[in-house]
Amino acid sequence: FYGCYSLTSLDLNHFDTSHLIEMGLMFKNCSSLINLNIESFETYKVTDMSYMFDNCKSIKKLNLSTFNTKSVKYMNCMFRECSSLVSLDVANFNTVNVEDMCDLFSGIKVKFLSLSWNTRNVKIMKQMFGYLTEVEVIDLNTSFDTSKVINMEGMFVGCYNLKNIDVSNFNTTNVESFKDFVKGCSWLESLDVSHFVTSKAKDMGGIFN
Repeated sequence: FYGCYSLTSLDLNHFDTSHLIEMGLMFKNCSSLINLNIESFETYKVTDMSYMFDNCKSIKKLNLSTFNTKSVKYMNCMFRECSSLVSLDVANFNTVNVEDMCDLFSGIKVKFLSLSWNTRNVKIMKQMFGYLTEVEVIDLNTSFDTSKVINMEGMFVGCYNLKNIDVSNFNTTNVESFKDFVKGCSWLESLDVSHFVTSKAKDMGGIFN
């Protein structure tokens, strides 16, 4: 359905996806899509969900409660520019095998985001929460593991309304870029990065901008 610009409604409730391993780009640029029924999707074999809903800018809600993401390695740009999405429940996502979360939520309009994900294998978090212009609270559980992350560039860039972010459990031993880490977070009241290890960092430009 990639590039079905005029499609406004899509019911895939009877699709048999039990053998699929690839869902990347599936609904990318379905910019007029408002109603999407994928509640019957079986995703336990899927390894790639990158760009899956990228630029679905008219969708206001997504029911992903049935998604089994235990095999997924790539989630980069999965919800990027879903600019009408005002709530997103991904609490059930199993992210233990995910390696790339670049631009995962970039541009969505949620005010609150809570993640209790295990991210122990993630290497890329570049702009993961970038341009969440309406977000006020991002709650990252202690299971949010950054020990293998090499790129945190622009991780919270453009989160203009974010007042607080707790990065006390961030392990930055392997991070090579912190560029624009919190750039544009003008309402941020405090940020303690005194424990950050920067020995491998090649770019720290704008980390506190």
